[in-house]
Order: sequence, then structure tokens, then C-alpha cells
Amino acid sequence: KAPVLPAFPVARLRDLCRLQDLALADAPRVRCPVLVATAEQDHVVDPEGGRWLARRMKACPTVRHVAYPEGFHIIPRDVCGARLAREVGDFFQPWRAEEALRSPADGAEGQDAPPP
Repeated sequence: KAPVLPAFPVARLRDLCRLQDLALADAPRVRCPVLVATAEQDHVVDPEGGRWLARRMKACPTVRHVAYPEGFHIIPRDVCGARLAREVGDFFQPWRAEEALRSPADGAEGQDAPPP
């Protein structure tokens, strides 16, 4: 018996497989910087998948791959969580710095406001 689910959601597994196929087909067309993190002790997702994905993203200006040798499946919640948080912060730093340089005259004043 499953500890959380009364039954296995097979239809959702099919949805997930279809979503993976779509993402893999589109990966070579991604044109923004990408951060890929893998956990080498992950027993759910093979870390080679992340490395393969990073290699496949040919149109990206930058692809940063970080591997956590002692990391497990849910990296933000395991022993590598703080390191991943710093890595994500460092990854976004160029955009944060750029945003800090913008003045209200550049149209930045309403960015945090909800849309009308």
C-alpha cells in the first residue's frame, strides 16, 4: 500500500512523460541563461539527465551546471540546500544589479504593482 496515495495516478504519469518529451524537444531552442543543478546521490532522477539537458541547450548564452556530490533528490531541502540557495542568488545577481541601476524614469516604478 502506498503511504500517501490510495492508488497510483497512472494518467498523471502519462502527462508527466508527455511534458518531458515536449521539454526535451524545445530545449535546443531556449535562448536565456540557464542554471541546472544535479544531486549525485539522487535515487529518483539520474543526475546524468541534468548533465545531458545542459549539453543540449545550445542556443543559451550561458548554461551553468552545478553538481552536488552529497545531494539527494530534493536539493533545497537536503544537506546542499544553503549552497543551492547561494548558487541561485549568484546566478540572478547580474539581473538584480541591472535592476538596481534602473531609475523610475526607465519605467521600473510599477514593476512590483499588480497588473490593472
